Amino acid sequence: MNYKQKLTIIFFITIFCLSFYISWIYAIPSLVFSLFFYSILTYILYWMYKKLIDKSYLFFSVENYKTFLNIFLYKVSSLMMALIIIIWGFSYYENEITPAKIPTFTISNWDKTIVFQAMSHIWTPNFYEKIKENIIKLKKDSYVLYFEWVRPWTKENQESFNKALWVKLDSKTYENMSKLYGLINQDNHLFLWLVNDKDYNVDVSIDDIIWEYNKIINQVEV
Repeated sequence: MNYKQKLTIIFFITIFCLSFYISWIYAIPSLVFSLFFYSILTYILYWMYKKLIDKSYLFFSVENYKTFLNIFLYKVSSLMMALIIIIWGFSYYENEITPAKIPTFTISNWDKTIVFQAMSHIWTPNFYEKIKENIIKLKKDSYVLYFEWVRPWTKENQESFNKALWVKLDSKTYENMSKLYGLINQDNHLFLWLVNDKDYNVDVSIDDIIWEYNKIINQVEV
């Protein structure tokens, strides 16, 4: 076994462990199937390149595919490990070395005042603790909390929403992403019902979003 094969095994063990950590056992079959599918697709493209562009003959066989698979897995595993290291390095730098400030923005008409609190779906525990402290301080000063929390929606509109974004969003999306970055995801329960019960959900539902989206689409079609 040469060093490339050893590195491939080490890299994939690491990637499998990370996938298991993020989405448990469900991620492993998906990862294996994706690798198998893309290896075949890439092999077909490679064979076509050799035949049509490079003008060299490559016999389409299982043995040649196995040889190609070793190269494919080594390069894919190396790329995935490089991306993981870059992502983790960026996350560590942004959150531990130069963490962002937690700004608030205030507007007033001299009769009423609104304070906008910056928020992020994924960040560090310390970030959310400081926001919690800000909310407690403001509510003790007689402020009320208007918060974002997308209200319930129908399954049909959820599917339309996902198609419009080209992304499948569910309750685990931000949780899985936060694990990838070594952070935690936003938990609205941490900020609600502090000091008093003057908390109001002013967010829309996905049903509302799809209704507005369909209005725009229909106007364009007309």
